[in-house]
Amino acid sequence: MRLPGGGGRRRHRAGAALGDQFLCNRVGWEWCRASVGKIRRHGAAPPDRHQLGASPPAGTRLAVHSRTSERRRAMRVWCNGAMREGAAIEPGDRGFTLGDGLFETLRWADGAARHLDRHLARLRAGAAFLGIPLRWSDAELGAAMAAVVREPGLEQAAIRLSLSRGPSARGLLPPSEPRPTVVVSAGPLPPAGSATAIVARSTRRNEYSPLSRIKSLCYLDNVIAAREAAECGADQALLLNTAGRLAESAAANLFLVSAGELLTPPVSDGALPGIARQLLIERCGAIERPLDVEALISADHAFLSNSLGLRALNRIDGRTLAVDESLLSALATRIDR
Repeated sequence: MRLPGGGGRRRHRAGAALGDQFLCNRVGWEWCRASVGKIRRHGAAPPDRHQLGASPPAGTRLAVHSRTSERRRAMRVWCNGAMREGAAIEPGDRGFTLGDGLFETLRWADGAARHLDRHLARLRAGAAFLGIPLRWSDAELGAAMAAVVREPGLEQAAIRLSLSRGPSARGLLPPSEPRPTVVVSAGPLPPAGSATAIVARSTRRNEYSPLSRIKSLCYLDNVIAAREAAECGADQALLLNTAGRLAESAAANLFLVSAGELLTPPVSDGALPGIARQLLIERCGAIERPLDVEALISADHAFLSNSLGLRALNRIDGRTLAVDESLLSALATRIDR
């Protein structure tokens, strides 16, 4: 595509007799019955153990925080077919112990999850590659997304669908009959606007690993790069591959506008086959091409794409880049439908 203009608790098992949690402001005691009677002293003598089941002293001003109100504030998620307050993940779940699983991030807008069919097709392809059965239908997963958005009343949201192989005994080999865990949650969209970036030096993208082509739960290379960016005062980190070529950012695909062409690193260089990335290729004529840091520095514009939107880069390793918001808006419109 020739572009006009050329130029990404400890939960306490409180018995019924323990009741609600009280904070005794006047005398400075913390009545923590919901935490099995553990009381901290704040400048006054604590009550003896016979007082734990009694009412607070007369005249004491109380701030009451009941378990019911705690539940109302807890995140409601869909887990394995039911809405719950948080997800009850078993300690031996391989997603928790080994990162053995996948995830998808989707944008909810105008009453629907954007490009749901593409996201679920990618999830199923990754699950088949890893040998993780996914017994929920596309319709059931779509309904789960609608449920987690509807309860808090979000009109626009970022949805996270996580799939793990489920619990198993210790060891690396997967169980012969896995019991997968599926969790769907939702929250507000991240802030928009242009961003600053660095080229990460603390880690690299392994373009030879099959994990570079699936949305694996194991995201530690990306976490390391994101921490490096934050320590440098930047918003984003760009990842090089083992050959020193650009792959993507820690949380999005990378695009450059150079001499009127829309360019992005190929999957063979470690770029995740993102949904928005593929739409930019199909609908906007983006070209896959190996790119190095010099191409990045000399580009007219650079931006990141993921399923939550497009975000311009205005500064990379201290070098200022021009931002063309009108171009970005036009591209976003073409891939949004």
